Amino acid sequence: MEVRLFGELEALDDGVPVPVRGAKQRALLALLALQRGQPVSADRLIDVLWGDGQAANPANALQAQIGQLRRTLGPAAILTTEHQMGGIRVHRTDYRLPHTPLPWT
Repeated sequence: MEVRLFGELEALDDGVPVPVRGAKQRALLALLALQRGQPVSADRLIDVLWGDGQAANPANALQAQIGQLRRTLGPAAILTTEHQMGGIRVHRTDYRLPHTPLPWT
């Protein structure tokens, strides 16, 4: 998958445009694309997407946006990391796009 950020946000799958609808989904994809291959915490995504006008349940709202974006781009398009310490799940989740090196020509 290729994400183009200059001009209008564009997602392409093998060169074919994939429509990403909704301002929150486009913003989410842009945020993850800017950090491609690097984890972005759920807290950071919530802060950027909703700011002070938080959704009633920000974690659920983010999950809904992630789920919709996965349905649009494919389930492997957004990776999830849940952190654990000593076998205990820490309540922190990160999301990231897979890192795909650009081909050198």
